Amino acid sequence: NTIGALIAGQRLRDSLQIGISMAQIGEFSFIIATLGLTLKVTDEFLYPVTVAVAAITSLLTPYIIKNSDKVIKFTEQRLPLNLRKNLERYSAVAYGVSSQNTWRDLLKHLSLTVIANSVIVIAIFLVASSTLPEFLNRYVSDRLLLRLLSLTAAIVASAPFLWALGIHRPRAEKFQQFYNDPRAQGPMRVLGLLRIGFALLLITILLTRFISVGATLIFSSVTVVVIVLMFSKYLRWLYGWFEGHFIENLADNTKQTATNYSVPMLAPWDAHIEQFLISPESEMIGRSLQDIKVREKFGVTIVMIERGKNKITAPDQYQCIFPHDRVFVIGTDEQIEAFKCAAEAMHMDKESWPANYALERYLISEKSPFLGQTIRHSGIRENTHGLVVGIERLGTRILNPDSMLALEVGDILWIVGDPNRIRKLT
Repeated sequence: NTIGALIAGQRLRDSLQIGISMAQIGEFSFIIATLGLTLKVTDEFLYPVTVAVAAITSLLTPYIIKNSDKVIKFTEQRLPLNLRKNLERYSAVAYGVSSQNTWRDLLKHLSLTVIANSVIVIAIFLVASSTLPEFLNRYVSDRLLLRLLSLTAAIVASAPFLWALGIHRPRAEKFQQFYNDPRAQGPMRVLGLLRIGFALLLITILLTRFISVGATLIFSSVTVVVIVLMFSKYLRWLYGWFEGHFIENLADNTKQTATNYSVPMLAPWDAHIEQFLISPESEMIGRSLQDIKVREKFGVTIVMIERGKNKITAPDQYQCIFPHDRVFVIGTDEQIEAFKCAAEAMHMDKESWPANYALERYLISEKSPFLGQTIRHSGIRENTHGLVVGIERLGTRILNPDSMLALEVGDILWIVGDPNRIRKLT
C-alpha cells in the first residue's frame, strides 16, 4: 500500500500512513479460508492461522496508528537525503499533473486502450487455441507442428494489439505535453512500465494454452522484444489503420451526447475550494479585501465573489464585501475553518463554476517576461483576470504565495482565471 501510494504521487509521510493504516486483514479472510477448506484446496492449518493473524492485527492496528508519527519519523530519518528529495520531487510533479483535466483524460484514454486491446488479444488466442487446430488438422497431422502453427497465427494476428497495449502513445496533441515535459517523465515512465508489465503478463498466461509453463516465460519475452524492436513501425501503421476504421464506423452509427458540466478541480495539492454565504452580522461587511487581509490572517485567497447574478472573478484588493455575498475561497481545511469562524458564514453546497474559469499552470522559463518580477507587478492578474494561488519551486509547494514574492526560473505557477487568457501568456 505504501509503494502504491508513492507511485500514485502521494507524499512519503502520507504513503507511510496509508500503509500503516491498512496493515490488518479483515474478517472476510475467514470466508476465503473456509471456502478453501470446503473445496479442499488448502490445508487445515490455514484457518486457525488466518483467525489468529486477523485478531492480532485488528488488536494492534489502533496502537500502531496512534504511534504512526514515531514510525514515520524513524523511517524518514534513516532514508538517504537524495532519495527523500527525489520522492518529494516526484510527488510534486505527479500531484501537480494529476490536477489537470488533461491528465485525467490521458488516464481514461490509456485505460480504455488497455481494456479494449486486452479483450481483443484474449479473443484471438481463445479462437486460435480452440477453433484453429480443428481447421488445420485437415492438412497437418503432426500435433507439435499443429500447435506451433496455431501459436504463430495467434501471435501474428494479435501483434498490433499487443503493441498498442504496451507501447502505443495517444496521437492527440493535448497528450503530447506529458511525453515532452521533463518534469512529467517520472509518472510517464511508471505508466509505461506498468503497461509493458501487464502486456508481458497477459501474453505469458495466454501462451500456456499452447506450450509448457517453463518455455512460456522465455518465449513470451522473446516475442515482446521482437514486436518492439523489429516490427514497431509497421505495427504502429497497422494499428492506426484498425483504430481509424473503428472510430469512423463508430461515428457513423452513434450520436454524440452532451455531457453535464461539473465543478472543475481548481485547487492543487491539499487545498480545495469552498464557498460561503456572508452573514449580515459578519465583521467583514463593508470592508475591502485590503482591510480584511484574509490571506495574511487566515492563509486563504478569495478567488471569486458572487453578488446576485454578477460574478466578480479575481477580485482586487479594493473590492468590498456586502451582505449575502457568496465568496469562493481556496485553502487547506484548517485555513478555511479559521476563515469560516471569523466570517460567521454559513457553508453552502457547491454549484457549477463558470466554464471560462479554471485552474491552469504556467512555467517560468528563462525567456519568460515575468522572470525576476514580483507577482503583484508582473501583470498576471490583469492579463489573465486571475490569481496566482500556488507556486511549485524546486519540489516545494507554496500555497497562496505573497504578492511580493519574486518569480524564478523553473517556477510553476498555478493560476485561477480565464484559461484562454492564461494559455496566451508568453
